[in-house]
Amino acid sequence: MLTTLCRLLMGSSQTRQNGIEPLRRDFWNDYPYHLLEEVREKSMYYYSRVRRKAWVLIGILAALVIMYLATVTVTFQRPCIIRDGHSCDHPVIRLAKNAQKSFNTTRDAQSQSLDEAVAEYRRRYQMPPPPYFDKWYEFVTERQTMMIDEFHNIYHAILPFWGLAPSTIRARAREDLGRPNVLMEVTIHHGLPICKNGGQGNFQEDGTIESLRKFAQWLPDMNLGFNVHDEPRVVVPHEELNRPVLEGRKAQARLNGKGVTLKPYFTQQKFEEPVPVHFNRFIDIEKQETWLYSRLLCPPSP
Repeated sequence: MLTTLCRLLMGSSQTRQNGIEPLRRDFWNDYPYHLLEEVREKSMYYYSRVRRKAWVLIGILAALVIMYLATVTVTFQRPCIIRDGHSCDHPVIRLAKNAQKSFNTTRDAQSQSLDEAVAEYRRRYQMPPPPYFDKWYEFVTERQTMMIDEFHNIYHAILPFWGLAPSTIRARAREDLGRPNVLMEVTIHHGLPICKNGGQGNFQEDGTIESLRKFAQWLPDMNLGFNVHDEPRVVVPHEELNRPVLEGRKAQARLNGKGVTLKPYFTQQKFEEPVPVHFNRFIDIEKQETWLYSRLLCPPSP
């Protein structure tokens, strides 16, 4: 066959006319080109069908969106008819108005002086404000903070720690930082915050130090362990959490019997660096169901 092909390519004009032309006409022109043409036509046919279906779906979706927007517009712009002296606002609008009214009431009731802030703190939380409260008041008023008297979140967050001895808290902090427990270690010594290790990159370390540097001069020497994960790392069963909460309220009651002072009354304790430990209170729950442990925080069902 190779010899025949060479003769066809190198032969006489008659051979080219009698050999190549029939081969070109019968093979190259008739079969493959017709096949390619058929494939192209089928491809264009299916492409046009898919394109038509896509435009039909887009049209239906656009019509549904227009109908929905028209319904929402009519709902919010429906004329209000007052019945029995009550407005018929949309429930969402009513919720927004009530929230704004509640916010304005809380904002307008904030203390306007340091003496008022101290008295309000003691009235709400049944204990005197923490040391250097006057420095804090100066800090927030310079930045025009609107909510000066609102400490509910932090009050309830640290209430269980009032039921622990300060020495216990310091010992636990040194213990947790004595092992690689995925905690960022920050030390405050002589009013200067220093990040030792454990942070997730400069954004976390630099941001934490920058925030602490603004008021670290008013804090005592301490070791701080920051959880670098988004989820909590310490789970206390609800039944066990009740005990330190009750003890914390007792400690606050004893503190409330003392006079109000804004001077520091921190524990005079020698600064201690974390030391390596050979045991760990954290457990590894990698590749396990997180909710099995987190649900221990929930109170018992009624």
